[in-house]
Amino acid sequence: MNKFCSQLVGFRLTSSKVFLSILFILGNSLLAIEPIILTENRGEYPLGLHLEILEDKEGTLTIDDVQKPKMEKLWFKSQWEVPNFGLSKNVYWARFKIQSQSKKDHYLEIAYPPMDKIDFYILSEGENIIHKKAGDFLPFKERDVQYRNYVFRIVPNENPKTYYLRFETESPMQFPLTLWTSVSLTEKINGEMLGFGLYYGTMLVMILYNLFLFLSVRDKSYLYYIGYIASFLCYLASVNGIGFEYLWQDYPFFNSMIPSTIAVTLFFSTLFTQSFLQTSIHAKTINKLLTTVSVSSLIIALASTKLSYSLSIRITSTIVLIFVILAIVSSATVLKAGYRPARYFLYAWIVLLFGGIIFTLMNFGILPRTFLTNYGMQFGSAFEVILLSLGLADRINELKRQNELANIKTLEAEQRSNKVKDEFLANLSHEIKTPLTIVYAYSEMLTTGKDYSDEVKEYSKEIYTHAQKLNDYVSDVMFVTDLESNLQLQRSTVDLEKLVGYVIKQHQSLVEEKDVFIELNLGEHTNFHCDEILLEKALSAIIKNAIVYNNQGGKIRIESEITLSHFQHLQITITDTGIGISLEFHEKVFEKFFRVDSSLTYTVSGVGVGLYIAKKIIELHSGSIELQSELEKGTKVKIVLPSI
Repeated sequence: MNKFCSQLVGFRLTSSKVFLSILFILGNSLLAIEPIILTENRGEYPLGLHLEILEDKEGTLTIDDVQKPKMEKLWFKSQWEVPNFGLSKNVYWARFKIQSQSKKDHYLEIAYPPMDKIDFYILSEGENIIHKKAGDFLPFKERDVQYRNYVFRIVPNENPKTYYLRFETESPMQFPLTLWTSVSLTEKINGEMLGFGLYYGTMLVMILYNLFLFLSVRDKSYLYYIGYIASFLCYLASVNGIGFEYLWQDYPFFNSMIPSTIAVTLFFSTLFTQSFLQTSIHAKTINKLLTTVSVSSLIIALASTKLSYSLSIRITSTIVLIFVILAIVSSATVLKAGYRPARYFLYAWIVLLFGGIIFTLMNFGILPRTFLTNYGMQFGSAFEVILLSLGLADRINELKRQNELANIKTLEAEQRSNKVKDEFLANLSHEIKTPLTIVYAYSEMLTTGKDYSDEVKEYSKEIYTHAQKLNDYVSDVMFVTDLESNLQLQRSTVDLEKLVGYVIKQHQSLVEEKDVFIELNLGEHTNFHCDEILLEKALSAIIKNAIVYNNQGGKIRIESEITLSHFQHLQITITDTGIGISLEFHEKVFEKFFRVDSSLTYTVSGVGVGLYIAKKIIELHSGSIELQSELEKGTKVKIVLPSI
């Protein structure tokens, strides 16, 4: 009985082994890869759904290991057009089989430039394994095809061939695989390069355009904007392989700088946000947070060269998300406060955020890799640049509008101030005139009285003289107020020779005191049309200056002539040999209440309105006044007036 049981158990065990062996053989046959048939009339073969994938968590498997029968159960059929596993430390294997009915060469493209290491194995019966390497850790010149993506040449073979790929990277793990004929691949590359050319060309034009605007208007916003666009282009050039293909072929190290370029982009975009939105004025709390983000981004830009790629990407992605939220909130806040350009900024960052979210979700394996998700960042940034450029243009208009409003307010304030000042001066002058009249009367009485000593009369005469000066000052100040109140001209025919003679006679005592010689050369035609009282006051101010600022025993020459241009004009020139005026003060001497700061001017009394009054009167006559002078070489004042 025991013997029978033993035989029965042995039979069952043998049967089980046979059954499992049959299942294993059947399983292997079921899991066998279906070859991709290459035909003459087809140029593109997406491989995503034709792949089998193996996850190597330890990263230790070799090509021999993954071919062993015991590993078959670990392979699984790809369910994605583009396998995407996000940020993963694991190594992934992929395999596919090809059977060619075409004599054309085909090319395997791995359209993911940030992939660090790629091992490509070609297997076929009776042949050795062919091993090729690629990845952004290797110099660009070692690639089979000099192209931004990884491309391997596949020779046609009627017998099925199996191909293995090993992928290892710190960037998001995805491997978009496509098989192309040479013609189809060339067409694809040409179209792609056209798109990249348009995109990068547009961005470079925007950089140059904004650089020109910065040099023109000196607004820091344009400089930050240029930095933002330039650093963003560096980031995209790293991600899509354009930079490696055209800029740093012999320096694979730069391919690991993507987190740094993101951080630098974040730094400039933060500065641009603060400057463009004027957050220090409109949103002070958010401005402090943005400052924290900008400082953090600089630290990350430096630290990412030491940290692992995946950790750096996670940190920068988090801070970018924080910044975008702050940018949108701050733009909405500033827009609510009434700052119009903020609307362009808000729309721009919403568009970029949408493109960035799509791209980020694709990198983390949440969204599939498609044309839209792969180039979402480029689309978003292109629209963003356009909107921000419109925003900068609107910002210029807004600043102009604000400046105009500020100028209007300043002008109104100045007008109010002038009105108050004029009223004050008028009242003050009126109040001073009353006691001056009394001073005149008493000083004249003391001077002419018979009952007073010579000493008293001398003092009285001095009082009278200074009272007269004070009266002249008050009269000048009051006249300035009248001039600025749209004074109307009372024109009549005037003889210039008589007018000049009258003015010189007014200042005869000064002429004698300075021993000045006055030479007159007034020509034949001296009659002209003007307001005699006003012009007398203008000439009086100029001739008086020529006397009092002249050297002892100096000369003054007064000339006139009729000049013809489009109309007939009378030109009057007054030249002296006095102390002269420094070039830096030539325009200022015509300003109200201005006096040249020198020891000589303080020896001459005055309030600094003489030349201001003269200029205003001449301009009322539609004329012009010009001053030419050098220190210690005298002064020439040229007046041009319409003679009719």
